[in-house]
Amino acid sequence: MGLGGIGVLNQSGSTTLTADFFAIGADGNVSTPPSYPPNTTICTGGTGTYTISESANLNANTLGIGLGSGTGAGNVTGGSSPTLGILNINGGTVTVQDIFIGLNSVDSTSTVVDVTGRVNQTAGTATVSDVLDVGVSPGSVGSYSLSGTGTLTADTLIVGDNPGSTGSFTQSGGTLTINNTLEIGWNGGTGVFNYNGGALNIAGDVIMGDMGTFNPGAPGNSVNIGGSLDSTGTFILNTNGFNSNLIAVTGAADVSGANFHVVGFGNITDQTVLTSSSLTPGSLPTTYNGTGVLFTATVTQGSDPDTLVLNTTQLPTGTYAVTSNERSVSAAIDPMLTTTSSGVSPEFTPLAIALNNLTAAQIPGALDQLTPESLQYSRNIAFENSTFLAQQVDGFLATMRSGNSGLDTSGISLITPGFENGLGRSLGSLLAYNSPPYHNQSMPGDSSSQTISDSPNQLITSDRMSESDYGRKNISEFIGGSVVLADLNQNNNATNSSLGKASYTAGNATAGISFRMTSNLAAGVLMNYNHTDAKTDANGSKIKVDSYSPGLFGTYYKDGFYVNGLFSYGYNDYTNSRNIPFMGATAHSSPSGNQYVTNFDGGYDFRPEKHWIVGPTLGLTYTHLDVDSFNETGANAANLNVSSQSADSVRSRLGGHVVYQAHVGWVTLQPNFTAMWQHEYADNGSGITSQFNIPGSGAFTIQSAAPNRDSALLGFGVNMVVNNNMGLYLNYLADVGTDDFLAQSVEGGFKARF
Repeated sequence: MGLGGIGVLNQSGSTTLTADFFAIGADGNVSTPPSYPPNTTICTGGTGTYTISESANLNANTLGIGLGSGTGAGNVTGGSSPTLGILNINGGTVTVQDIFIGLNSVDSTSTVVDVTGRVNQTAGTATVSDVLDVGVSPGSVGSYSLSGTGTLTADTLIVGDNPGSTGSFTQSGGTLTINNTLEIGWNGGTGVFNYNGGALNIAGDVIMGDMGTFNPGAPGNSVNIGGSLDSTGTFILNTNGFNSNLIAVTGAADVSGANFHVVGFGNITDQTVLTSSSLTPGSLPTTYNGTGVLFTATVTQGSDPDTLVLNTTQLPTGTYAVTSNERSVSAAIDPMLTTTSSGVSPEFTPLAIALNNLTAAQIPGALDQLTPESLQYSRNIAFENSTFLAQQVDGFLATMRSGNSGLDTSGISLITPGFENGLGRSLGSLLAYNSPPYHNQSMPGDSSSQTISDSPNQLITSDRMSESDYGRKNISEFIGGSVVLADLNQNNNATNSSLGKASYTAGNATAGISFRMTSNLAAGVLMNYNHTDAKTDANGSKIKVDSYSPGLFGTYYKDGFYVNGLFSYGYNDYTNSRNIPFMGATAHSSPSGNQYVTNFDGGYDFRPEKHWIVGPTLGLTYTHLDVDSFNETGANAANLNVSSQSADSVRSRLGGHVVYQAHVGWVTLQPNFTAMWQHEYADNGSGITSQFNIPGSGAFTIQSAAPNRDSALLGFGVNMVVNNNMGLYLNYLADVGTDDFLAQSVEGGFKARF
């Protein structure tokens, strides 16, 4: 029976299938092997899958899985590569004499083609009375996976049979019995035998060639070899801090040409890893997985000459820590890394092995990646955004003081501050002068009667408005938006990494309504939404923040004096991704938090001449931030449980502004210049306390970066009043500070009254 192309066959129930030669995944036509009497040939196509389950029975003389064509007296002729055959044993019984998995014709002179055969056994019983050959001939790849409740018995198991072939056998459950010989990397083939669990019974001999690898699996696994051991291949020994796996050989063991490859961590002294009745040890070369400097391992002959023992030395990561934050995380890791007790959590093993694979130059950067340093920017983002909100409201209040009512879009702007040395965090404060607090009285001697404000409405100078004025002017609305582009190139106490190189983009929208209670006093409510996307290090870590901030504001003004006030509550919703490249993992978290903003600004405007206004400005912003505790997921051993955080910022601003007004036809131009000095009093950085999500891990605290205290905020621009209802403006802003740092921005927008 033959099926061309892609074939799928399923056998279930209590059916029985009998064949002399059963081919699964064959390239071309399958002919009857000359060494067996003619019977039934079954081909499930060039890519074939056969599944047996329930109580079905498959009886065959020869079972071929993944068969490629070749020349000469091969079993498979007339096709082209590649081919793929898959046998799934999910139940039932398979009884055969021989199984060939990945067979590129039995003729060794055949043309080499790519063929792949796979067997996945999760249940049922498979009995091979002669040879189970996994990865048979040149150009072939074969694999057998035994797990669950599957039972496999073979007289001889060969894994990787001939030069150019690759075979692998992995047991993670079930029962494997080898009655005669286990051959790994036989006759020049490449073979790997992995034992990860289940019942393993090797009654006969084990022979490993140069290209063979025997992996006894997890620490504590014991592999019993009933016959002798003869190896020139590689034994993988796994440790987890306090023990290793054991190979017990009933007969003689000749490992004079073998290599020992140690994977793991910890301090081990004279751990027995091989016993035999008669040992030929040889030179016993030992290697470690990686180029790391934290771990050394040797395999030597024990005090009993028929045993081999393993000795390892684990060094602490703190030896290579440079900064205080690196030393802090080392203090949490090293007690687990260097333990000699059996209390080490298995969850810690992947992290320990990853650290042990690092070079000396890579260890400090890896320690930085393990800290929550990249999460510190929630503080910077909150302080900058709250300052920007306060100054955006100041801009609206300045407009309202000048008599403008109706819809105001003066908050629409673009601002690009920089953060290398803490400067520019309040660059948005310059927005307070997009519409300076001018009174609308006509200037003396100005025959045009044009006011110095962009509003055509005359400010009522008495303490009380007429009822008609209240009807026209007591309600004002505003909407605003902004885009913030920030560079946070701070030194974050990190070495050999780029954790300090961060930036963010924020989009902001604000709407509010105010009520003018008297000609000198107004108050209102607002709602602000802010979305921030931050890149917090060079490893691709990110923070996203959605902030929702209702608030109250007010202003008092009389003659040339004014004072503004703002209180805002903000709810912050965070989405964090912390990348850990040396582990190939990313830790995710979604905490929330709250922030409270209180702002006061004041000043006085002098009018030395009808076209000029000059005056001092003074402001103070207080921000309090809380971030709730959270647990990370997705990074296994590197996940952190981060404690709640609090931070405060108190920033003063002192400076002045100059405005000049000129008339060009029906257009009024108002060039302006602003300069302020800003000082931070409270933000000294903050400690972030966290703990690895591993049993037995201790808490550690790292310190976030503190900003520089002082910055100079400079800006100049022009307002253009086009008519009684619309004004345009364009401003240039610069943040100049120490260390030859300069941040620049350009903002533009319009104001309208409807």
